[in-house]
Order: sequence, then structure tokens, then C-alpha cells
Amino acid sequence: MSLKSSLIAELKYESANTTKALERLPEEHFNWRPHEKSYTLGELAEHITKMYSWLPLTLSTPEMDLSRTDMQAKQSFHSKAELLSELENNLDWGFSELDKTDEEKLNEPWTLRTGEHVIFTMPRKASIRMFVYNHIIHHRGQLMVYYRMLGVPVPGMYGPSGDEK
Repeated sequence: MSLKSSLIAELKYESANTTKALERLPEEHFNWRPHEKSYTLGELAEHITKMYSWLPLTLSTPEMDLSRTDMQAKQSFHSKAELLSELENNLDWGFSELDKTDEEKLNEPWTLRTGEHVIFTMPRKASIRMFVYNHIIHHRGQLMVYYRMLGVPVPGMYGPSGDEK
């Protein structure tokens, strides 16, 4: 299996898990947060959804400069349906960019920076796995903790959860 095929297969599996997780979002708790320094439930779900747009950006640009983006959590979606629609749009864009990317491009360097400060430069293939896929999985795990605290049944991701046995 080629690297590109592997990245596509991983995206299909993990995005299905994300969809399953977002389908359980309790809209009545969008403004709930477990701690003053934490995202609200709605902000966290939106952050996860928007992070899927980072895949095509990683494939189509040489870098991302965080000083040129507004990374502050701002909830602009107010329903589960809006979030799932945004997720679908970002996935369509991501699969399209992955499909047209050749293997050589995956070896090219990609940089994450804040102005002049370089956070990292690494091959796109590593950036996709670390900065996009693993980062999404990390925040999806946080979402599952929120669900547990709110009494929302946690969906299984890699087998059944304690709520599905």
C-alpha cells in the first residue's frame, strides 16, 4: 500500500469515528465547559471539525502562519447539523487534495510558524499525521471526557466503549 493510500484509509477510519462522536453532541450543552480555561463543548466540537481543513491546507501550502489566523475559540456553529455539514465539506476538500497529491509531494517540507518563530518544519507526511490526524484524535478524546462528565454515552472508537458493552 502506498503512503497516500495509507493516509486516505486512515482518514476514512478516523473521520468515521469523528462523525460518530459528533452525532452524539448534546446541543443543549454547547455552552458548557468543565473548567474556566477549557473550551466550551460547542467550541471544542467546532475546533475538531475545522481541524479537518488543515489537511488540504497542509497539502496545498508550504506553511501555516498562526499569527495570520485567528486561533481563538469562537463558536460560529450552533447546531449539530451545521457542524456535521462543515465536517463533510472539510472531508470532501481533504480527500480531493489527497487524491491529487503525488507521493513526492508528501516528502516535501512543511512549516508551522507564528510570525518569525518556527514551531516545526517536517515532511508533509509527518505533518499530516502529527499536526492534523493525531491532533484531531487528541481533541476528540477530550470531547469524550466532556461526554462522560455530561452523562452522554461515549461511542466506541476502536472497539466498544464502556457504554456499549
